[in-house]
Amino acid sequence: MTQAQATIVVDFGAGADTDAVAVVELEDTGKSSFAPGTEVVFLVHYDQSKLRVASVAASSGMVVPFGQAQVERRTQGVFPAPDAAVDLPHIPSGPVTATWYGKAAAIGQEGRRITARNGTPAIGELVYKVSCLRYKLIPPPLDLADDETWPVLVVVRMEAA
Repeated sequence: MTQAQATIVVDFGAGADTDAVAVVELEDTGKSSFAPGTEVVFLVHYDQSKLRVASVAASSGMVVPFGQAQVERRTQGVFPAPDAAVDLPHIPSGPVTATWYGKAAAIGQEGRRITARNGTPAIGELVYKVSCLRYKLIPPPLDLADDETWPVLVVVRMEAA
C-alpha cells in the first residue's frame, strides 16, 4: 500500500513585460512540489547592467538570500542562413561553445544573441555558463493532512539598475 503525502507546490509570479530579461527557476528543475518542511532553493538570473533585485517575497514562509551559483545551460541552435540568430534563454557569463551536428558554423556572441557567421545551414548544441543569485524558501511549519496541497507564490520584484 502506498502512503499518501501532503505537498507544497511552488509557483513564481509572472513579471511585467520588459526589454531586460530576468529568469527565475527552481534549482532542482525537475520538481515543483515538495514535502512539508523541505527548504526550496531557487535561482534568479538577470542582466545586472539593466536590472537589480528590489525584493523577494513569498505568500507563505520566508525567503532568504543563499549565495551565488554558476550553472551550465544547453540549448539547440538552428542557423538556416548566414547571420541567422538565436536568442539564448539566459545571459551567458562567458563564451558560448557549440557542438555541431554536421556542418560547423563560426558563431558570434552579443549578450544573449548568438549569430552564425558562415558554414550555414547548421544545427548544434550551444553550451554556456550562467551566473545566478540563489535564494531559499523556508516554508512555514505546516500540519497538512495526507493528500492536502499548500500552494506558495514567490514573487521576485526587479527594478532598473
